[in-house]
Amino acid sequence: MAMARPVITASPAFEGITATPGMELILADDPKSFADAACKVARGEIDGRSIGRAARQCVLSHYSWPAQMAKFDALISV
Repeated sequence: MAMARPVITASPAFEGITATPGMELILADDPKSFADAACKVARGEIDGRSIGRAARQCVLSHYSWPAQMAKFDALISV
């Protein structure tokens, strides 16, 4: 996600990640749906570039140092 590439993942791997399936990553919970999603990305039926760009923005917004430090600063400020 951080490299602006479309990510296809199963639900267990998606747990704990702040992202929207279909917008910032692609969920596929079985081998057939995973292969279908990969083929659709490769054929351009799913816009992998848009998903990749949105995924990178998601990572920057939620998991970058500045985003994490803002949470920390809010936690320790009195």
